[in-house]
Formats: sequence, structure tokens, C-alpha cells
Amino acid sequence: VKITENNKGGGKGQKGGKQRQLAGSVLLLVQLAASPESRTYSAYSSLSASLDGLCQLYEQALKAQNPRVREVVYGCDDLLAYV
Repeated sequence: VKITENNKGGGKGQKGGKQRQLAGSVLLLVQLAASPESRTYSAYSSLSASLDGLCQLYEQALKAQNPRVREVVYGCDDLLAYV
């Protein structure tokens, strides 16, 4: 993951900014409601871990919508619709 920071002094390899590498970091950006104030993020060490986190968020939402259901079952199409 590369993050670009704009600095007035310029940077190495880029005009008007600098780049730094975040080794092995994945940020999952989430907005849980219509309000921009509900925006948050979670940091993970790998893509696999971030996908597990996304699945956990979806499972929590399903459980909140269906509190009496003991086992939640979903497919890839359901997860993509959620995203």
C-alpha cells in the first residue's frame, strides 16, 4: 500500500509530494450509516486478515438483523451486495 503525502517542499521521486511504503498493511474503510460521522477504519496486517474482518462485519450485521437465528448462512453474492 502506498500513501502519498503532499508537502510544499517536494519529495523524492515525485513533484510536490513524497511517498512512503506501509509494509504489509491493509486499511478497511467502513461507513456503517448514512452519516459521514459513522466513518471509521480497521487496520490489518494482510489482505487475508482484512477479508476475514469484512466477513465478521457482515456476520455481525446479519446477526443484528436476525437476532433469533442461531446460524447465519450466506454466499459470496450476499457479501458482495453488502459491500
